[in-house]
Amino acid sequence: MLIHNIYSCGLTVKSDIGIYNSEDAILLLSIYGAPQQVKALLARLVMGEDISLLYGRGKHVLHKNWRSNYRMKIFSIGYGKVHGLLWQEAIDQDTVFWMSPDQKDTAIRAAISRRTIPFLPEWVPTIEQILIEQEIFTPLQGWGGAEGYEAMWKDDLICDLIVEKIFKTKTRPIKKAA
Repeated sequence: MLIHNIYSCGLTVKSDIGIYNSEDAILLLSIYGAPQQVKALLARLVMGEDISLLYGRGKHVLHKNWRSNYRMKIFSIGYGKVHGLLWQEAIDQDTVFWMSPDQKDTAIRAAISRRTIPFLPEWVPTIEQILIEQEIFTPLQGWGGAEGYEAMWKDDLICDLIVEKIFKTKTRPIKKAA
């Protein structure tokens, strides 16, 4: 697992998992380090300060997304270290994410099933492609094995797309009565 450094205003902590969108807004962040450092960095995020993701020789600036509320939790992991977890409150409503490639199909199926979109499980790969093409699914970026999509759920539009793209290719046209 690749560990990144998170930096803000002289504070540096380690991060094993993170997800952010195309606007560089943090959706999920897992960090660990000394209690004072983790609390200070999470407090800086809550105050709206940007943080920097340091990897290799690169640097990428991430920020808190003001469109949503955030939750955070801090756990003691021993040896004078704590684990801090920050996540967007609506992460389960407008994002689909998974922690390994094996979980991708299950995560997408679960997200669609929470909507008013009728589908069959074997349609999931086709539906995923349709939603990417129509920019309803926007890929998320991350590290630590975290991947996913930010979803702009429009159930009626998605249902229309399923009928148009899936049903028309699998069924014959209905003949009109004379």
